[in-house]
Amino acid sequence: LGHEFVVHDYFSLCPQVTLTTARATYCGEPGPAGCDACIRERPSHGASDIRNWRLAYEWAVRGATAVTAPSEDAARRIDRYFGVLPEVRPHESVGLVQSRPVAKRLATTLRPLRVVLLGVLAPHKGRNLVIDAATHAVRKRLPLTFHLIGDPQGAIPSSVTGKLSATGWYEEAQLPRLIAEAAPDLFLFPSQAPETYSFTLTAAMATSLPIVAMDLGAFTERLR
Repeated sequence: LGHEFVVHDYFSLCPQVTLTTARATYCGEPGPAGCDACIRERPSHGASDIRNWRLAYEWAVRGATAVTAPSEDAARRIDRYFGVLPEVRPHESVGLVQSRPVAKRLATTLRPLRVVLLGVLAPHKGRNLVIDAATHAVRKRLPLTFHLIGDPQGAIPSSVTGKLSATGWYEEAQLPRLIAEAAPDLFLFPSQAPETYSFTLTAAMATSLPIVAMDLGAFTERLR
């Protein structure tokens, strides 16, 4: 019957799945020796070395009747390792944003700039970066607040309680209302991993508000 292969993450390339290090930063895809060192540091999914890991999963890509990826970036990464260039097929039928993002001019009262994040703030999604940024804002008394619509993946340190808040889990249908209630000045996507697509980015783009994101993975091409 055959099968189709749809790229969702990088499990076929790497047992760490997200192409991130033990410190939850992008690994840079260092080559076999670097990958083997990473596997020794934190064994994952029974992998012993990167060569045998990729040999074990290449059938899923090379043997597929069709291979698709949700972004050009994801397609190029799969092609680089398996010699198969996936057809780019975004997860959603998303029209072009009709207007350029417009930055808000803050009131003369210097109310805090509201930076809103969306989704699960896992380590590879930038949890440490956001906590560091909130800590810096506290120390420097910067007019910034960070609000996460989603799960912070652990307790928010008490030292940044006034600068960083979170709603907790939400249902997808609730997201437009939660965004409206948060009244963002801008959105931040601090992911340390090369995302293959990002559904939450779609929600942010629909608002036409400014977006700050890492120049990495699908963010780069989608925002361009």
